[in-house]
Amino acid sequence: MAATLTAMVRQQSRVLAGTTMAVLAMLAVVSYPLLTGEGPLSGPPLWLVGVQLAAGLLLHLVLEAVGYRAAAVPPGTPEEEVHRIAVAAFQSRTLLRIAAAESIGVVSLAVAFVLGGGGVWTGYVTGAAVSVALIGVHGWPWSRPIDRTEAALQRDGTRVGLREAFGLPPRRTGAVQEL
Repeated sequence: MAATLTAMVRQQSRVLAGTTMAVLAMLAVVSYPLLTGEGPLSGPPLWLVGVQLAAGLLLHLVLEAVGYRAAAVPPGTPEEEVHRIAVAAFQSRTLLRIAAAESIGVVSLAVAFVLGGGGVWTGYVTGAAVSVALIGVHGWPWSRPIDRTEAALQRDGTRVGLREAFGLPPRRTGAVQEL
C-alpha cells in the first residue's frame, strides 16, 4: 500500500508541476492578443528583464535556504507513520515551492497589463520562463528536491527512504556520487 501511495504522490507531483508550467505557457498564448501593441515581438524593457532575473535569483536563494525545511522525523516512529510523514512533508513543501516559483510569472503578467505597449508581452514571456526554470529545479519531483527533503526529515537519524519510495535508485556514496 505504501508503494502505491508513493506512486500516486509521485504522479500528482509531476502533474502539479507540469500543469503549472503549462498554465504559464497558456497565459502567454491567451494574453498575446491583449498585450501586443506596436511591435509585439520587440524586446521587453531591459529594466523589466533585469528585475525578473534578479527576482528569480533571489527566490532561488530563498528556496535553497528555507524551501526544503521540514520537521525531522522523531526516532522510534513506526514505519508506516514515517512513510506518511515523509510523503506529507514532500507534498506540502513542493506545493509551497511551486507557488513561490510561479509568482514571478504571475507578477510579470500583471506588470505587462499595467505597462501596456509594445514589447511588454515578451516581458511576460521572460518572467514566465524564469518561473518555469524555478519550477523545474524546485518543484519537479526529481532526485534533488527529493534528496533535500529526505535530508531534512532524517536529520535526527530516522531513515525515511523517500528516495527509494519515489522509485529512484539508492544514493551512491564514496568517490563517485550521483548529481
